[in-house]
Amino acid sequence: VMVRPHRIALREPATTVGADENRLVGVVKRAVFAGDVLHYEVDVGGVTATVEEATRGQNAGVAPGAPAAIVWRVADTLVFPAPP
Repeated sequence: VMVRPHRIALREPATTVGADENRLVGVVKRAVFAGDVLHYEVDVGGVTATVEEATRGQNAGVAPGAPAAIVWRVADTLVFPAPP
């Protein structure tokens, strides 16, 4: 299962989602400002999810150690068959 990092949004942990979205809650491990993009690594149950968000105005980002939800559309979920 894979989701492209730029298709994932970082939200408040209590964020609710619709039937066409997925949500997992974790903790931000790393946040890197790279020009017009913020790169995050979020620990979700021992698995690291990578999130890329465009910077927006005065957005300072989410600090490492902060709880966060990662949210993405079901249609953005890619499922690959298991190797033989």
